[in-house]
Amino acid sequence: MLPHLEKRENGTALIVNDKPFIGLAGEIHNSSASDPGYMEEKVWPQVMALNINTLVAPVYWEMIEPEKTKFDFATVDYLITAAREHQVKLVLLWFGLWKNAGSTYVPEWLKTDPATIYSQDQTGRHLLAISPADHRAIGLDATAFSHLMAHIKQRDETENTVIMVQVENETGLLNADFDHAIDEDQALGQPVAASLAEDTQQSWRAYFGEAAKEQYMAYLFASAVETVAAAGKREYPLPLYVNAWQQKPLDVPGASFPGTYPTGGPTVKMVKTWQKVAPSIDLIAPDIYVPNFTEVTDAYFSQQNALLVPETARALPAVSNLIYAIGHYDLLLFSPFGAEDFFTTPAKADPQMLKALAIDPRAFDQGGQAGPALATAYRLLKGLIPLLAGNQDSSRLHAFIATKPADEGVRVRLGNCNVVVHFAALTGEQAPSAGFILELAANEFLVFGINIRIVLEPSSATARPVGLLKLEEGEMVAGHWQSGRILNGDEQTVIQLGQLPGLLKFKTFTY
Repeated sequence: MLPHLEKRENGTALIVNDKPFIGLAGEIHNSSASDPGYMEEKVWPQVMALNINTLVAPVYWEMIEPEKTKFDFATVDYLITAAREHQVKLVLLWFGLWKNAGSTYVPEWLKTDPATIYSQDQTGRHLLAISPADHRAIGLDATAFSHLMAHIKQRDETENTVIMVQVENETGLLNADFDHAIDEDQALGQPVAASLAEDTQQSWRAYFGEAAKEQYMAYLFASAVETVAAAGKREYPLPLYVNAWQQKPLDVPGASFPGTYPTGGPTVKMVKTWQKVAPSIDLIAPDIYVPNFTEVTDAYFSQQNALLVPETARALPAVSNLIYAIGHYDLLLFSPFGAEDFFTTPAKADPQMLKALAIDPRAFDQGGQAGPALATAYRLLKGLIPLLAGNQDSSRLHAFIATKPADEGVRVRLGNCNVVVHFAALTGEQAPSAGFILELAANEFLVFGINIRIVLEPSSATARPVGLLKLEEGEMVAGHWQSGRILNGDEQTVIQLGQLPGLLKFKTFTY
């Protein structure tokens, strides 16, 4: 059976090789996959040290169709073959018409074609982004994508190395709040699309008011992506998703209006529009470089009962976010960006590049601590996937994370006792406290986390005292607990997980 999404009562599971699967992934840099030699020397050794089970890698329209209607899938074939050799799955990113709201991966023959329509700002200046109103270019993109999906089917239908495909990358329009290659008054004065409103007698302006321009752009981009996605799905119906460049938090001055983020893209407020207009897209996924991780993930999860984080910061907070997300949501995949750089010498990110992309400078690890922390988390989580994937039941699984300096901890009721989880201070020098507790049986638990300390308390003021019957280090291997040290004496006075993620199993009793 093909990789697919399975809707469940409490969420969504990604089914791969007939089993629930969670992608513990890393996304490589944009240009890495263009050269197999570079991949072999600079990428695979680094990403495999992270203990990934999935690689997120781009495929480029300009490389697979260098001449119109002449296709070359050598880079795709390499990725599939190499992924199998390293025993990991692949998520492929289609860099087609749009990548980061621009059209830089479009083949030369289309970029230079005089018939190609480029977006314009309100002054009439052309932007380096093909207009979502250019139906000819969209059709060419759809044709290329359909050839890609047909080729993946031919090469991989039996082994299922490729488990998902992203359609385009961070679509939308930057540096303008409307594409003025289109007549704004004419566009917004026409009746609103039937897919978005029952009353199609109203114009876009009358129906959406101040949001009309952004809604119209979302309709155009979602319609274009639907054309591309539907063409690919007819050839090979793998799960397809789109990713979203996030609007900055509203308290960031000058960073929250359309055009400072890609207007019309699948941001939180445009999810419903995209779902209605692009039904061939199975999931809408946030790329998260903003500091308000839980706010963004809550907003996306609540609108589709699933969460996919295909691109996020390469920094210590990402490790905490991973731990929380895998315990709190039906997380399908988590993938920090620039995975091959986790173990390289820390380098200062280009501030001009970060400013141009509206990325928080804290999104990149400057101290080299994130690589060991993520590798440890992925190693331990691999064994937990059979317990977690598709089974994030809130009655048995309790997740927590420190999101602000005032967060000191949480209290969780477990079986015959209360558990008080104490958080470390948010200093910026270590990963924020995060973790989850999984109830295995009556008074038997697993705790996974980072920078947390746990104290047991009686369940009520009149209840008998509670103690640790057993406390073990270890990990899950092939579905079975493999015990390490049995902690007692001085080591049993407190349940504590430090600056690297850890996994403990404990039993409680009353006396």
